[in-house]
Amino acid sequence: MTIFGLTIEDWASVMGILTVLGGGLTFLVKKLLVEPTNRSTDALRNSNEALSESIDKLGKSLDNYQKHTDATLQAHQLQLQEHAIKIHHLEADVGSEHIDK
Repeated sequence: MTIFGLTIEDWASVMGILTVLGGGLTFLVKKLLVEPTNRSTDALRNSNEALSESIDKLGKSLDNYQKHTDATLQAHQLQLQEHAIKIHHLEADVGSEHIDK
């Protein structure tokens, strides 16, 4: 029996050849396109993870610095208030000395 001038054995050979060529083409596409893309994607993912960790550390460092700065500011504000009170008392003392004279 022949189909389009080829016997069943010929068609089986053609199918085998096409299967081998398709498998080879699939292998080449995987090796030349998919794997390099996956490697670059993995490298980018690792880079992004490292960058994310660095940003998190920077954020924590900034929070700690902000807390320290706030505490220092509060201490300075208290010190300024104390100085203002002392200056007021000194001015009052100096003013009363001038009145006594």
